[in-house]
Amino acid sequence: MAHNKLAMRARHAYRQRRDVRRNVRLSDIRPEPIAGSTQPIRQVLGRDLVSRAFGLMDPQVRKMAVCRTRGMEWSEIATQIGGTADARRKQFQRAVDQIAQTLQVE
Repeated sequence: MAHNKLAMRARHAYRQRRDVRRNVRLSDIRPEPIAGSTQPIRQVLGRDLVSRAFGLMDPQVRKMAVCRTRGMEWSEIATQIGGTADARRKQFQRAVDQIAQTLQVE
């Protein structure tokens, strides 16, 4: 029971805005507009969604996302962060899937 209480408090501390591990302000991240969206409202909604997703990422996953937006390959990211390219790709995919589920995005 004590273990469950501790886990519950840890989850509470790491939720969205309360995440104590966050060391990047969302205003520092300039997401690119969603390709193919010409309507300004769609661009604004896309930026908001990307900003919210970045806010939910761990620092390591956020670093991988920034590297991918710069066009880096998984092997380069693995060299920079550590581990293998497949492990980093799978870690990133699992994090994105979890964030999409949290944000209720298809």
